[in-house]
Amino acid sequence: MRPELFSPDYATARQRFRDATAAANGRVECLPLDSDGPADPSLGIDIAWFGQPQPRRALIHVCGIHGIEGFAGSAIQLALLDQPPALPADSALILVHILNPYGMAHCRRSNSNNVDLNRNFFLGTAGWQGAPDGYATLDSFLNPHRPPSRFNFFHLRLLLAEASLGTGAIRQAVAGGQYHFPKGIFYGGKELEPEAKQYSAWLSSHLRGVQDLLVIDVHTGLGEYGGQALFLRSPTIDATELSRALVLPVATHAFESDVMGYEHEGGHSSIYRQLLPEARTVCITQEFGTYNGRRLLRALRGENQHHHFGDGRLDHWSKRRLKRMFCPEDPQWRRQVIAQGHNLVQRAMPLLCSDRYRELVTQD
Repeated sequence: MRPELFSPDYATARQRFRDATAAANGRVECLPLDSDGPADPSLGIDIAWFGQPQPRRALIHVCGIHGIEGFAGSAIQLALLDQPPALPADSALILVHILNPYGMAHCRRSNSNNVDLNRNFFLGTAGWQGAPDGYATLDSFLNPHRPPSRFNFFHLRLLLAEASLGTGAIRQAVAGGQYHFPKGIFYGGKELEPEAKQYSAWLSSHLRGVQDLLVIDVHTGLGEYGGQALFLRSPTIDATELSRALVLPVATHAFESDVMGYEHEGGHSSIYRQLLPEARTVCITQEFGTYNGRRLLRALRGENQHHHFGDGRLDHWSKRRLKRMFCPEDPQWRRQVIAQGHNLVQRAMPLLCSDRYRELVTQD
């Protein structure tokens, strides 16, 4: 797989995606957003559709809910557009290109309101409240109200915090999602964000008749460098049987995994069963490893400081570092990511369209 499928920026990735979709005879729909990009004033969530307009089976491939992580998913989607899986007559392949375009365009993990969208998907009036135990204690360390500095004793201070609170507790407190500190990292917001509203409405209007649905959500950061980890987000599915069907290991529970090791609410994978209750649904998170958690946290902290208290420059060192942490420039890493991402879809589509899929999925 060609590492040059990785784009240098959001605007390039978006244009390549739209051009490749047209060349593959797909159709693109854009969900417009009010937020602006540095090179493109009209940001939007682009969705490519292939196959049956009213499918019985659909595979949805989603990337970029954490903006800066979208480079990998975008490259995988370009590979899929170049070598798409075979589609039976009653099925569709749907590629959701960058669910958080502001984040990718501005080299951020969160959106224009500083919201982590994967902590924001609550449908209804519940949610958007609270913070994990320990986050308030760590707030002054995680979210300093000043521009970032390259030399700030970050690792020493983190080691001291871990010695006091425990590594597992720190991980859960930081990454579990919080709703009290609007300028803090992993902030989940106070209401459903525009990206979440638009995408939820689109799902409801376009996929009402789907009977079998498989969702792959692509992320980068956690895990072994260049490797993939798959997490099952569907509680009624037997992960062991799914692993056998895909011939790939799938973890049952992210909290019990050495790769992730924390739980959170408001994840976007929760909405499919709520919006499409009649569909037999499997949601898989695909995580590609980059660097260790301490380095990732330091990069997230620095970029967040720059965004709120710096001069806003897109070429700032904190943004360049954040991009390197979630999208390494190493050609071998990029080849591995594209190959594994493409391979998962090539395995998942035949499974979705088989009798075995219906045997795997149970209804409440």
